Amino acid sequence: GGGALGAAFPDGAALRCLQVMCGPPGPVIFKWRYVGKFTGDYEPAAGRRARGAGQLVDIEGVCQATASPTGGVTGLELYYDVPGLIKAMVAAPGDAGDSVCPVSGQ
Repeated sequence: GGGALGAAFPDGAALRCLQVMCGPPGPVIFKWRYVGKFTGDYEPAAGRRARGAGQLVDIEGVCQATASPTGGVTGLELYYDVPGLIKAMVAAPGDAGDSVCPVSGQ
């Protein structure tokens, strides 16, 4: 499971909520961080396929989640540095100081 990101990170990745900035009621807005080693294949809906070589991907962003009155999520809007994500996924392992994972220390 996990779609395109699940295939790109078959060993898993850490998704953490860093700070809830507002809500509920109303939309919930929070900061998040996603850290994992890109060891699988990533093929976006419209784009070139990329194969991971163990590059560390560490991105942060903001999410706005809209909830229904019964508590289910009815919408998600993610905001993050797309060029930074692409750069991390195409970099050679060890570039830009990614030799140690800041979460696991490995």
